[in-house]
Amino acid sequence: MFCLITGGARSGKSRYAERLMVELVRGKREKGDGGGEVVYVATAQALDEEMADRIRRHRQRRPPDWETVESPMALFSTLRELAARKVPPAGVLVDCATLYWSNRLLAVAAPEESGSAQQLDSLARMELASLEADLEEEMRSFGEQLSRIPYHLIIVTNEVGWGVVPETPLGRAYRDLAGRCNQLLASLADQVILMVSGIPVCIKPETGYSAHK
Repeated sequence: MFCLITGGARSGKSRYAERLMVELVRGKREKGDGGGEVVYVATAQALDEEMADRIRRHRQRRPPDWETVESPMALFSTLRELAARKVPPAGVLVDCATLYWSNRLLAVAAPEESGSAQQLDSLARMELASLEADLEEEMRSFGEQLSRIPYHLIIVTNEVGWGVVPETPLGRAYRDLAGRCNQLLASLADQVILMVSGIPVCIKPETGYSAHK
């Protein structure tokens, strides 16, 4: 099963995703499906002390037997590589897609921008359009392989567009990119769960599997 978990900042997405993965893997093993352990795919990069502290807290909270694989720039290739292992994982949890979009965006966007309307030209409009096309192709290609993926997959993402309108062109470009990429991910997912103040609301399909604790 592929489950997408979305919501605003600090809505409980990561904690819920971890609980749901534990239940999904337990159910898989009770059915005798076996498989390896859970792999946590981290897209974050510790570029400052705040992010480094957040990464430390997430690691401390995860079960100690989960394997961590860092993939800040090649998420969907990593998911394919995990599926091709001799003993594939029982489950893979990606946290989070929006950091992956951000990493890819910053790799092609100007590192500094003043926030003026004209500054959007310095973000290489053509390169941004090419990036979005590349990400869409990555997701569509991965979607064609989903039926053959041998593990439960949970991807955490954020509803960036629910916040304050970004002041800078780069911020608005990121908001738009994340929103469109999230739409495509949701179209591929078997289940989409919206987190609201720590409460999971299944929005695709209208009823579905969820962790209860």
